[in-house]
Amino acid sequence: MLDPAAAATASLAPGAARAAMAEAMERPGAAHHPDCLCFTEAATLELLGRFGVLAMILWWGERLLREVAVVALQIVPAARPVLALERPGSAGGRVAEAPLLLVRGRLLWEAAGDPSPRWIESLQTAAPQPATALLRLHLPLGGPVAGPVGASPVALRLLLLEVGALARIRAGRSPIPAGWKQEYRPPRHRAAADAAALLGIGPILPRLPVPGRRDIGFVVPLFSFAGLEKVLLNQAAVLRGHGWRTHLIVLGSAAIDRGEEFPASFDTVMLIEGLGRRRSPGRAATSAPAIPNSARARRRATCSGCWRRWTWWSTCIPWRPRR
Repeated sequence: MLDPAAAATASLAPGAARAAMAEAMERPGAAHHPDCLCFTEAATLELLGRFGVLAMILWWGERLLREVAVVALQIVPAARPVLALERPGSAGGRVAEAPLLLVRGRLLWEAAGDPSPRWIESLQTAAPQPATALLRLHLPLGGPVAGPVGASPVALRLLLLEVGALARIRAGRSPIPAGWKQEYRPPRHRAAADAAALLGIGPILPRLPVPGRRDIGFVVPLFSFAGLEKVLLNQAAVLRGHGWRTHLIVLGSAAIDRGEEFPASFDTVMLIEGLGRRRSPGRAATSAPAIPNSARARRRATCSGCWRRWTWWSTCIPWRPRR
């Protein structure tokens, strides 16, 4: 899913979607199927969209799925108006009650071909066999709410039912490849991941363009209610008044202050603390996106950095040439 806010252009029936997935799994170089699958309920998606964190959760989930088999989301009410995202490691026994699960399509297809369902069904236990990761989201929901929010076994039940449906499809298909030619093309589901790898940290704000609307990103190291943050809130509110979408991107912290005026200023929030950190000689570690090690990438990054500095100085200070 590139843009969760975009309207769906096509919708497949469950049977047609599974048939398309089977075709892509058997001929990955010729047919495409989404690489990441999400199991959740509409109420969870509505809650994440209302707080502007749906794209962030999907983005982090895709990154974690590069190392683990299943990513589980836990939503916890914050004691004060703070929005925070934690990555504590393994999900353990929290998978069974996670309101949202993310998995790779290839994992479901392989689990459907396993003669024994014990491996995938162990997700219901306190010690699941598949490698898991947890995303713990703190939201300022308000009111005396205790414990996880939206804890439900529905997401895992949907995942296990999907594995069973795919197993029935695999049982009715021949294991012999349909084509006689050897496939040399790379898997199509990997195209987006390969393109993102060339960009270092990858695209952090995937948005489909809307005619007449602009997307404005505010990139800051921290966001707590001080002088600079109040200026950003006011400026973002003005831009939203023009019908544009505003996005807060925080590089150096996994938590932000989210007061009453925040929803009127920003559409989405992106917390990417801990990625792209590097240490320059004689300087402290910085939270800048990593740049690929190629001459062309360095030239493009240097040019874009010069343009950003030129734009900042030209808009804030009258420019005069030096003699």
